[in-house]
Amino acid sequence: MIIFLYGKDNYRIKEQTDKILAGYKNKNTSGVNVFKYDFGQTDSANLIKELEENIKTLAFFKEKKIILISSVFTSKNSSKFVDIIEKWQLDKSDD
Repeated sequence: MIIFLYGKDNYRIKEQTDKILAGYKNKNTSGVNVFKYDFGQTDSANLIKELEENIKTLAFFKEKKIILISSVFTSKNSSKFVDIIEKWQLDKSDD
């Protein structure tokens, strides 16, 4: 599942992100792995590689994987991010 949170109000974005994470942690007692990527960094090319590796890697146990990505559409590598979504078909969800 992909959830887009965007806007200029970073406080409310963080608040909503925390609420979503808490919901997943309560729902999935087997565990939740949270990975954070900030594409506003200068070395976003390496983050693309790390992100793709993280998507490919399967969890050893039945843990849910949540990937938080910030500043994606302000990055010069945003088209590569869209390519990753299409390649791995991340829009299909099993919740």
